[in-house]
Amino acid sequence: MNKYIGPKSDPEHKGHRLICIDGHFSPLTKALDGYVDYWIDQSYGRMTYFDYYDIDPKTIITTDNFESSFKSGGVLLRQAKSMPTKGYKGGVGAYRFDNDYDNTPNYKWMRQAIQINQQVFKERMGNASHP
Repeated sequence: MNKYIGPKSDPEHKGHRLICIDGHFSPLTKALDGYVDYWIDQSYGRMTYFDYYDIDPKTIITTDNFESSFKSGGVLLRQAKSMPTKGYKGGVGAYRFDNDYDNTPNYKWMRQAIQINQQVFKERMGNASHP
């Protein structure tokens, strides 16, 4: 599969189709490290501990379940603030974030999460000696 899609299909870095694995992926990381662009952690209602995984944290996107927590924001803002011990994470997201549309303002929690994630990223990169 990686001959045609995923990071191994693009040795010259000209652009490729992404391979993303969504779910509880810890049993797969060792065997598939380097073959997957992003690991989407379904950390619904809990925090992701990035240092638990033996993969580059830049490839991890942590998500919350907005099918049931869109009114309160769930743990999305806490997830947006969290970073691995070394480096930075790939981002934050939410399952069914379209439910956040009816909050005031529209997409209230997603907007805040993006802003917090960017702020924490900038702080981390400003203090980091590595990319």
